[in-house]
Amino acid sequence: AVRYTHRFGTSLDIDGTAQFTLDDDGGQYASNAAFTWGGKYLFGNLSTVGAELTTGERGDAASVNAEYRLSDLHSLYGSYTYSTDTTSGDPLYGATPTGLTFGQRWRISDQVNLFNESQFLKSRQESGIAHTYGMDFFPGLGWTLGFTLQKGELESSLGLVDRRAVSVSAGRTDQDVNWTSKLEYREDTGVEERTQWVTTNRLNWRLNEDWRIAARFNYGDTEDAFDAAANARFVEGSLGFAYRPAANDRLALLGKYNYLYDLSSLGQDTLADYDQRSQIRWLGGVYRLNPRSRRAP
Repeated sequence: AVRYTHRFGTSLDIDGTAQFTLDDDGGQYASNAAFTWGGKYLFGNLSTVGAELTTGERGDAASVNAEYRLSDLHSLYGSYTYSTDTTSGDPLYGATPTGLTFGQRWRISDQVNLFNESQFLKSRQESGIAHTYGMDFFPGLGWTLGFTLQKGELESSLGLVDRRAVSVSAGRTDQDVNWTSKLEYREDTGVEERTQWVTTNRLNWRLNEDWRIAARFNYGDTEDAFDAAANARFVEGSLGFAYRPAANDRLALLGKYNYLYDLSSLGQDTLADYDQRSQIRWLGGVYRLNPRSRRAP
């Protein structure tokens, strides 16, 4: 993927992104080339309005969004997204469905933010409304904590589904560590009896002037009380390192290990229709012979 951004004056930002499929694994992976154009305009007291358009081999999408600051402590925001994307999205993160969102944020104090929003959603499988409430806490320098509560009513071709979800998050950022984690529990009742656990975790750690470590772990597990064939599990993890000795800036060593396990469900019919497990190990290095040349193994 390639991205370009440009700022006009102090109020207008535009950007464009192009992505291409370099390897389709012998035809097993559907090509996913796409182009995206977008922009954001800043006006008034740091209020914004923006738009984005995407066209690609798996469908098109368009969105508009705006945020209006009533005061330094209170803002309103809204967005609308329309998508014909034929993919159902990652089971961890979900697709961005067609729908309308309205919400507001309050800054209660230097340590507490409060927000609530309503989403009116429509996808190929279901439509409905969901309400979300949440708080963000900043207990100390570099620390963040948060939680969200969600209640929704979705209507599918089979009938009505009541959805309840709760999530907690935490993070730490300083000159050496950048860590974020989130855990979510979701429960559907009605014509569907389904529970789902999802967690996302990311860590970047500077051990010293020479060593860096990056790690990621994502996990999703879905259990269906009516149909075991609808169960799904997704595990993705990676661990990487970078060694760049401060005493010898000509040398750089990089390594990464990736693990993926994806147990498909009936709801992933537009993705791979088979389970997959893979492990990828990569090691590389660069040595600069002189200021104008480099050698990589």
